[in-house]
Amino acid sequence: YEITYGDWSSDVCSSDLDLGASLTIAGADTASASFLAPALTTPSQITITLTVSGAHGQTSTDTVVISVAAIIPPTLHADAGQDQSVAGRALVTLNGSASTGPIATYAWSHDAGNIIQLDFADTATPSFTAPALPTASVITFTLTVSDGNGQSSSDTVVVQVAAVPIPN
Repeated sequence: YEITYGDWSSDVCSSDLDLGASLTIAGADTASASFLAPALTTPSQITITLTVSGAHGQTSTDTVVISVAAIIPPTLHADAGQDQSVAGRALVTLNGSASTGPIATYAWSHDAGNIIQLDFADTATPSFTAPALPTASVITFTLTVSDGNGQSSSDTVVVQVAAVPIPN
């Protein structure tokens, strides 16, 4: 048979796709077509159909089903690090570097019980000098990470500060 016409098509329309994906068949009117699998959040099957026509009006159709795996977007997760026990007047570094996901910003805050100057509070590893108090104290810090698209995640870490004896 002499093939005079070939046409590749799919059963997918843009409303079936997620993450703004699309499906375009390159070379849809050639014997060798291709497409880039769309990014999907759920596994899907795409049916591709080839219809060929001959010089004398004959047609033939064949299909292939292609399974497309899901791409799971990374989850935003704040990790403020391990709780710490420190001496008064010690330099303390908090560690949020185990946080995961598409992090655009770090924001650290602390409870209102103690006056703390938190340096580099917009980084994964801010630091401060532990207060010198006559009694032990507990300071709770909260790390909030954001992706810049409205998603955020928070975690807390506790720093126990030992008492500093008052000289007589």
